[in-house]
Amino acid sequence: MTKQNNTLIIIGILLVLAIFVLPKLDLFAVYQPTTDAIFPIEDSRVDEDKSTNYGFENYLRFGYASGSDCDDEYRTYMKFELDKNSELYRTVREGNHLTKADLYVYVSTIGNTVDIVMHETTNDWNENTINWNNKPSTGASITSFRFSVSDDDDYIRFQGLANYIETKIRADENVFSIVIQNDDRDCAEKVIIRSKDSLWKYRPFLDIDYPSLDCIENEIKADEGIYYICRDQRFIEIVNFVALSDEEQARLMDIINQLELTIGQKAEIIKNLTTTLEGQLAMITQLELLTAEKAEIIKQLELNLEEQATLITEMQLTVAEQYIIIEQLDLTIQEQADLINQMKINLAAKAALIQLLQVENENQARLIAEMELSFADQAEIIKALENLIGDDAEIILALYDTIDEQAQLINQLEFTKEELAKLITAMGLTIAENADLINQLELTTEEQLEIIANLELSLEQEKALVEQLRLTIEEQQKLIEDLKDKEDDLFDLQEFWDKYKIFIIAGGVILLLLLLAGGKKR
Repeated sequence: MTKQNNTLIIIGILLVLAIFVLPKLDLFAVYQPTTDAIFPIEDSRVDEDKSTNYGFENYLRFGYASGSDCDDEYRTYMKFELDKNSELYRTVREGNHLTKADLYVYVSTIGNTVDIVMHETTNDWNENTINWNNKPSTGASITSFRFSVSDDDDYIRFQGLANYIETKIRADENVFSIVIQNDDRDCAEKVIIRSKDSLWKYRPFLDIDYPSLDCIENEIKADEGIYYICRDQRFIEIVNFVALSDEEQARLMDIINQLELTIGQKAEIIKNLTTTLEGQLAMITQLELLTAEKAEIIKQLELNLEEQATLITEMQLTVAEQYIIIEQLDLTIQEQADLINQMKINLAAKAALIQLLQVENENQARLIAEMELSFADQAEIIKALENLIGDDAEIILALYDTIDEQAQLINQLEFTKEELAKLITAMGLTIAENADLINQLELTTEEQLEIIANLELSLEQEKALVEQLRLTIEEQQKLIEDLKDKEDDLFDLQEFWDKYKIFIIAGGVILLLLLLAGGKKR
């Protein structure tokens, strides 16, 4: 019996050791890191209102010092680094989602149940210098876990880090940090976990799973606004739209057109997939867009006027569609002129655009002036505008201040003599300016006479005008004689009245008497 008792005592001692002592001696753990586990490159805790650094310790803490005192808070910081050349990193960069991303921490001590939250934080800290006073700010919540006393001496798992890690990788940020803390300030007692400086099998670590990278050659897929194509059995991000074949471009645009995207999102896609006008033109042309939407995209691409002009010209639009885009771009008159001037279209099309813009004569003139055209080209546009003669006069006056320049433009307009007379009349010039203008027009003496005769001037004004024309004495004499003959042929009502008013009055009296006498006989 003594031997049996001794045996039972030994067995009891071993059981006590196994249950209570051995775990404390770091001899085993229920769950252990795998060979591809990702350990923190830095970790530390901070203690409220203390400048002490704990980066060298084997233990980390979060929560509060005791269940009755909320004044002494602990927080744990961890920093991880992913290998940019790893299969994991490349998988996410190529548009795949992680199938799992969990953080495991080994709980060494816990006093009671407590809700703990993991947050994003910045990377501007170092485990050898971090303390409560210089700790980085706490960002958005990532995930949470409810600790209980049953978690003591075991690994627990924070689930749901996949989105956070994917976001970092897609932004090409391979280093990221987290902070673990008690958000509720419920005075729950602290949780103590092992740090990266503990034995390998107790260290905190990330456990991440990701899918296979197999794909069909030239397969294209979209994922959260990023587009990928399969090359050599792996997906690579499309960064240059024009590097794709025509067939691949069409396939990509089919995918984009099937998505319910805003104009802003479509503009952002164009910015991300090409930086060249060639690529932007190809994408805008293949996107299913209304003309006004094309204008909005061109605005959001933040192009200069020359680039805008190139796109609008090369998009194979009608003049009416070009007008819609120019109108939607919210340009100044100067910018509209520069844009139209740089568009590789003929003068008739430019004139049509000016006409569709429906600006006043003064602004039409300003547009024409800003385009820096020759007199012949300006005349071509003015003729294509098909304005009334009075409008043409206003444009000419707005374009040029000097009679010399006005005459050069008018010479190119190819007006008939009747139209020319109406134009000069509409310009409202003085007799001297009329004479100067007529002098500089390419007219024969007979044509000058024809124009003067149609200027709606009095005979005195006509004579004064003739006297200022650059004519020989003989030509002036001939013009004046022609005007005199014209004067002789005209019926002057005032002169007729002055000469025959006695007879007119007498005839009227006789007629009135006759009418009265006839009335009495009846």
